[in-house]
Amino acid sequence: MTNIRAVQREQLKAFATGDIDRAQELGEAMPDEDWSGYRLLHAALFAVLLNDHFEGDISPQTIADFVARIRRDYRAAGIAFDSWTVEGVLRATT
Repeated sequence: MTNIRAVQREQLKAFATGDIDRAQELGEAMPDEDWSGYRLLHAALFAVLLNDHFEGDISPQTIADFVARIRRDYRAAGIAFDSWTVEGVLRATT
């Protein structure tokens, strides 16, 4: 029997470390009925990371500053980045 929580953690780790091929492989192997638990784990991780990063100051200006910094980092790396979507998601979840 597969330990789904370990697989879910492994997939999040693969995403976080940039191992997209491994993350996709794990996602494709995950049964449909396990996705709801994975989504809850992912949402919880996202909430914790937001709280840690913003340290309780989730003002519109703080979010805008954060997105601007990411936009600069992505532009410097030559990677496309949809800053409006990211800012919208951050504002909607706070």
